[in-house]
Amino acid sequence: MSDSETTVALEIKPTAYQQQLLDLLSSLHLAGIQLSDFSKTGVDFDAVANSETLPAAASALRDNGFALDCILGIDRNPGLEAVYLFRPFADGARVRIRAQVAPDRALLPTITGIYSGADWYEREVHDMFGIVFEGHSHLRPLLLPHFTNFHPLRKNFHGSPIVIPEDTVEIPEVDLQAAMKLGQTDRTHRDFFLNMGPQHPSTHGVLRILLHVEGEEVLGGRCHLGYSHRGTEKLAEKKQYVQILPYTDRMDYLAPLNYNWGYAALLERATGIESTPRAEAIRVAIGELARVSSHLVWLGTFMLDLGAITPFLFCFEDRERILTVFERATGQRMTTSYIVVGGVRNDVYDGFIQDVRDLLDYMRKRLPEYDRLVMTNEIFLQRTRGVGVITAQQARDQGVTGPVLRGSGVDFDLRRDEPYCPLYQELKWNVVVEQEGDCLARSRVRMREMDESLNLIEQALERIEEGPYRAKIPRNFKVNAGEYYSATEGPRGMVGWYLVADGSMTPYRLKVRVPSFPNLQVVESLIPHSRVADVVAILGSVDVVIPEIDR
Repeated sequence: MSDSETTVALEIKPTAYQQQLLDLLSSLHLAGIQLSDFSKTGVDFDAVANSETLPAAASALRDNGFALDCILGIDRNPGLEAVYLFRPFADGARVRIRAQVAPDRALLPTITGIYSGADWYEREVHDMFGIVFEGHSHLRPLLLPHFTNFHPLRKNFHGSPIVIPEDTVEIPEVDLQAAMKLGQTDRTHRDFFLNMGPQHPSTHGVLRILLHVEGEEVLGGRCHLGYSHRGTEKLAEKKQYVQILPYTDRMDYLAPLNYNWGYAALLERATGIESTPRAEAIRVAIGELARVSSHLVWLGTFMLDLGAITPFLFCFEDRERILTVFERATGQRMTTSYIVVGGVRNDVYDGFIQDVRDLLDYMRKRLPEYDRLVMTNEIFLQRTRGVGVITAQQARDQGVTGPVLRGSGVDFDLRRDEPYCPLYQELKWNVVVEQEGDCLARSRVRMREMDESLNLIEQALERIEEGPYRAKIPRNFKVNAGEYYSATEGPRGMVGWYLVADGSMTPYRLKVRVPSFPNLQVVESLIPHSRVADVVAILGSVDVVIPEIDR
């Protein structure tokens, strides 16, 4: 593409920073460069790349501090499109780069050499749409069986039986150079493959990690996904917007309220509907309660993974108190479907504020007990300190978010840096950051985050004012044609919602960027040269929920 083919369209006047970014994108010979209204679309810049310009654009953005949010596919029928979302972990702008291909020649260059976190995203797009990323070192199915020959998220796919060939032999997906050692023995060493999961309790769901080990040393390993794949994104294409809400509960069943909130925020951005002040305060209070509840599950199960039973019992006892409040407020303990477009589904019950304040008093006495019981425990410190270190640069390249990112010294939290609720800017709280990047640092972030959440909840209770708990919305809910992106901060990190709307009551395409997906991917790079017992600690410290990965 020549310089003359580079086009720039400006809908709004750019700031000095935006102008610098426009100049950068223009220098990369991208087409269709456009500055758009972030408040309406969730994206600051649009551009179109081809096979020649895509790698250079990704490299330039990385050099300028941008991380890879995600890669998603869209079937434009008949053409296919890969959409790349980039954002810096600092004050900055979100850049969307599109790359279009023909269905009969769906080829794009890989960017895994630039962003290591692109690995699984490209494999997922290859699974679901059939786009081939040339140069990818391991472009095998990620969420589907390796013998499938269809692409479920193409518009012409309406279901197909999975026929397992009689001669199917599963090929161990491990590092090939390491695998060449298989069977080689001498007097003292022998290597072999070891399955960790999918039935293993420490995998936190139906996850299988195929480890290549030599004694207790892990030479390498690969994660096998897709055991609980439920096709939520495909189902969304056949459901009305209001019918999709219950599916959001079931992606991350430990933080359903946060997923309700993210989906509601997406539709509010797309339609221009604003929730009421009373609803905003209720959302913060109950959303932060959900964060504490999720972190309690992480702490209890993490300790159980490491062999400690007592903290598990304590954590689930405390979580039960939070679920009791949820049940009284929403009618459900877990699958709440409570935060909806324009506010919340129903008002909180009489006595909600007092019940939550009593819970805060209790938890403020309880958290120091956890510090004494766990965070200063010598065995816990030996199992976590210096184990599974993720550097700040590695965290950026992998695209991890949430406590995993902040545990590596990167000061980034969507509640502050891309606020989806105005109260987060008005209330007093701190983003928790640790520098070491190991299992212990990630643990300390979550422990301190629970205390910050309690502070947020207390302040939010004071903001619950009289008034409607939900704005008026049309009975026949539709979204104007366009593309919208919204991101919220879940307990595990960034939950991104990408919507392609065609003006009807049903999404044309709904993509959910879940935090556990990139957060788990980084495990594959952490486990080589560790011990088998360290794999359990690393996986537990990352705090993944497998059903949100499989979706």
